[in-house]
Amino acid sequence: MRYKTTGFSLIEVLLTFCLLTLILAGTMHLLAQAVRLKEKTDLLAQMTSYLVNRLEELKSLPPDSPERQGDHYEEAGDSSSKYKLGCYWRQVQETSQAWRLELEVFSLRPQGHKVQATLWTTSLLGF
Repeated sequence: MRYKTTGFSLIEVLLTFCLLTLILAGTMHLLAQAVRLKEKTDLLAQMTSYLVNRLEELKSLPPDSPERQGDHYEEAGDSSSKYKLGCYWRQVQETSQAWRLELEVFSLRPQGHKVQATLWTTSLLGF
């Protein structure tokens, strides 16, 4: 006598469930990693934009300006901003007519990222 069975066995159901769980877990991990990467990219873009703007402001000042002399530090970003940045710059006189302006922008919230730039200026060449 033959029995006609329909449906799936318990082993088939468990294997399908495990396979589906692995695929969903991998997809969720991939999405979480993409979100972290986008946040890091946004932060670095904001830091770079701030660095370029600050560099242009300092470049427009004469070398003997008080804002270019010595070490300086400022913080950027208001309380509603997602990121809080710190900016440090100093001017080093290399020769009597050449200066090196070093800028560093780093993130205070979240911590750990920074961008740096160095601008050489000389009065001999006019820039």
